[in-house]
Amino acid sequence: NGLLLVSKDNGATWKEHSVADSTSFRDVYMTSGDVGFACGLKGALLYTQDGGITWHSMSSGTTNDLERIYFPTPTVGYVVGNNGTIIKIDLAGN
Repeated sequence: NGLLLVSKDNGATWKEHSVADSTSFRDVYMTSGDVGFACGLKGALLYTQDGGITWHSMSSGTTNDLERIYFPTPTVGYVVGNNGTIIKIDLAGN
């Protein structure tokens, strides 16, 4: 299984949380204290709605390695990866 570390005190302490996906993760981006996303190898894309305690897989539509996540607004984000992969995440559903 994969492993993510979670901090509830701005990084003073960390707790390990395993996730069902066994990929290597490349980036994590939290849009709030509760909502966040993680990306990694072979198109792995996960999200949390409880501050990283539980993670759920979401379809990225690719098997390319995903490297970085960024949300320029609270509801719209982008994931970029190998071979020019760019994925838009729209939390408002647009």
